[in-house]
Parts: sequence; structure tokens; C-alpha cells
Amino acid sequence: MKHLIIPVLSLFLFFNAQCQNNINFSAQDNWGGYVNVFELPANGGGYIFGSPWDVADLKSVVDSAGNSLTLKPNFNTYSDNPGDAFWIDSVTLNGNKSLEASTYVESDSAFNGQDLSFSGNVLSNTLDSNYEAKFFIKALDPANNYQDVFSGAKTFDLPASGAFSVSALASELTAGLLVQYGFAVIGINANPVDEAALGSVVIGNASPSSININFSAQDNWGGYVNVFELPANGGAYIFGSPWDVADLKSVVDSAANSLTLQPNFNTYSDNPGDAFWIDSVTLNGNKSLEASTYVESDSAFNGQDLSFSGNVLSNNLDSNYEAKFFIKALDPANNYQDVFSGAKTFDLPMSGSFTVSAAAGNLSPGLLVQYGFSIIGRNGNPVNEAALGSVVIGNLISSTISLSESPEMLVYPNPSDQIIHIRTDVNFSNYRIFSAFGQVVKLGAYNSSIDISEIPSGTYHIECYNNNTRVIKTFVRR
Repeated sequence: MKHLIIPVLSLFLFFNAQCQNNINFSAQDNWGGYVNVFELPANGGGYIFGSPWDVADLKSVVDSAGNSLTLKPNFNTYSDNPGDAFWIDSVTLNGNKSLEASTYVESDSAFNGQDLSFSGNVLSNTLDSNYEAKFFIKALDPANNYQDVFSGAKTFDLPASGAFSVSALASELTAGLLVQYGFAVIGINANPVDEAALGSVVIGNASPSSININFSAQDNWGGYVNVFELPANGGAYIFGSPWDVADLKSVVDSAANSLTLQPNFNTYSDNPGDAFWIDSVTLNGNKSLEASTYVESDSAFNGQDLSFSGNVLSNNLDSNYEAKFFIKALDPANNYQDVFSGAKTFDLPMSGSFTVSAAAGNLSPGLLVQYGFSIIGRNGNPVNEAALGSVVIGNLISSTISLSESPEMLVYPNPSDQIIHIRTDVNFSNYRIFSAFGQVVKLGAYNSSIDISEIPSGTYHIECYNNNTRVIKTFVRR
């Protein structure tokens, strides 16, 4: 039975029931193999068969000690079948079939109905250009011959080096689908004499240069408003300008570590009788506003993987308004247009966690990178403020006081300036370390000894978890 155990010395921390799986590559995961076999493109490319294979037979090498996975073309169909014309061209002595060899992790139900992200790091890539190396999330539908419901839309080329990431929403991973994350090498079955020349791809876990931002009211929040005509009046853009956060009607509460987002009212209250802002007949607002509350970095986010997460504590915003969260990358060389064209902007949920990620390759130097929120809709009449509602944002950790201490996990020595050790009977799979403000500073596959020497001095929370259990403890980095 799934349960949640989160004891801390004097601080009891808990996560919202709406869960999210952030998977960083780990060689400790339960990797499996599957191969689809096709005719060569020159012979029509027709599908022949597919079947499960041992990972070693794919020529994938899982190195638990080095926490890496090496992907190569397949050679065993050639070496195990000498003279077999099905697998070997007797004239050229090249392989005679095209293989899609997948190395993957599959869950029966743990990923269904939850947001899922899968990330890692390409340590080296010398794979011959005649082969394709992919990473993916797939959701196979048993009711539709196990077709991927994404039709390959969550399958991407592995980079030559550096970080990669792919995400899927809870709403896309519905109950009954078989959810997988992993890799595929696609190309001709190869002659073993060419193994060295054909190269490989080596995968490790996500680069420490990744930036994982958990919402914090302590961040340097700014405001910007784009003003449009109402849709009924054509919806044309009029102007945009920086605004104080308070003028947006956004309330940053540092003590509670929250941000409250509301429709804008000051354009109405500060301009009585102004027909630009107020319809003199209906007494409703007369413009549509996109009011953004955001954090912008001049260069700290460029060239690094970036993720932004948080938690919707409440949402009673009127349905005539939209509430969004986003990562944007504005190009000064192109009139500050978002290079993502809104592809990293999503609706905030009614409650629970949210996350958005952008890969380092998309955040190139010179772009102005932002994360934050927008409220979109008519400028409001202040008399309707209560009725129009709000959205309250917090981070992924909430807190309450508890005097109990569970013996299920011990972190020692505490304080420490080098290594912390974990003593527990629980078989955890992963860990994350949060700052006092909830920002993730380190994460990875679970290990009973964790090096903390690279994080600054201060108080932190370490969360160890698997599919059934999460335990958080507090420790001090001297």
C-alpha cells in the first residue's frame, strides 16, 4: 500500500497529493530491451516483427558502478547467425535488416495520471552517422495494438553532447497506457568487425549545470503588461511596458512564501471616466491585458538546462480570465520575440504541482530568459475584485510543526561539510536536496553516501523516495 512518511527533527514537510515524476537517468533503474525489425530501406523498409530482447543482446551496456549506459548498433544478429541470408547479405557481407533497438524502463501504473519528465546527459557520442540515436517518452495503448499515443512526438534525437530532457503531462498519461522512457538506436544490423568504427553513445545522469527553480517569493519578481483592444473591438496590440508588481495586482508574500495573482484593477481605479480604460455605458474595463509577473536573468540561465516548478495552493479565478506559467526566451535581435513562440507557456492547474523545462541548446547566449506567470483578460472594475478571484502559488514544499521523530531514516554526521550518510531500511530509488526556500540544489539516484561539499553552507532538506515512500530530513552543511 502506498504511504507518505516525511518526518523532520522539528519541521514536518509534505508534498501536494498531485504528484510529479522527475526522472534523472540512473543505471540502477530496471532497464529492458525491445527490437523492431524492418527490411532495409532499399528493400522497401517493411515491418517484419518485434519482440523483447535482453539488454545485452541489443549491445547496450548498463554500468551500475559508473552510472552510465552505452548504446551501440546491434551486432549479435550477425554474429549469432553466420551465413543466414535473412540477417546477412551474402554479397556485401553487410547486415541485411534495419533494427529499432530500444533500451527502456516501463511502469505498469506508477507513471499514469502524473506529470513525467525524463532527463540525462550525453557523456560522449561517436555513433556513425548512418545510425540514429533517440531518447523518448512513449505511452503505449493496449487497446490500439500498443501504438504510441504520442505517435513519436515525444521522441527526439540525442544531442552530440550535453543535457537532454523530455516531458509529458499527467493528462496525457491516462490510466491503462503502458508508459516508457528510454532510448533507441536505429539502423542496419552490423558486422562485428566494424564495432569500433561504428562508435557508440554514452549516457549519464543530468549535468550538474542544470538549473532547477522551485518557486520562491524571495526571487526578484518584476512585472510587464501588454495591452490589447478587447476581442470584440478587434483584439489589436496597443502597447507594452514594465509595471511594478503591485500595480499588476500580484501580491508577493515573503513570510508565507507565496504569490497571489489577480486580474488588474488599477487601470480602472486610477483613471476614472477615461474612455480608453473604462466603457462609459457598461462600466466594465475597456482593454484586455496580459499581465506577467516574472523573474529575468541577464545571463545566468543561458546555455544551461532550466526547469521551473511550483504548486497551485488555490485557484478560484473567474473563468473569463486565463492564468499561465511559462519559460520565455526573448530575442533582442528579433524585436524581443519569444523564441519558443509560446510553446513553453501552459495553463496553471486548478491545484497541485506544475513544471516547465527548456533545454540548454534553446537558451543560447544573448537571449533574455524569463520564468513566471501571466493573467490574461479584461482590466477589472474594483467593485468586482472579490468575485473575480485569484490564483495563489507556493513552492513544492509546505510545512507544519510536528514534535515527532521517525526512526525510519537517519542522516549523519549532522552538521557535515563533506559527506552525509543515510541509514534506513527503506529501498529508495532517488534523492533530492532542497534549500530552505525549496529550490532543488542537488538530485540523483539514491546512494547511502552523498557528497555535499559543492553546496553552500546552510540548512537543507534531503528527500529520499521511491514509488511508495518519501522521507525528508533536515541537515546542516557547515
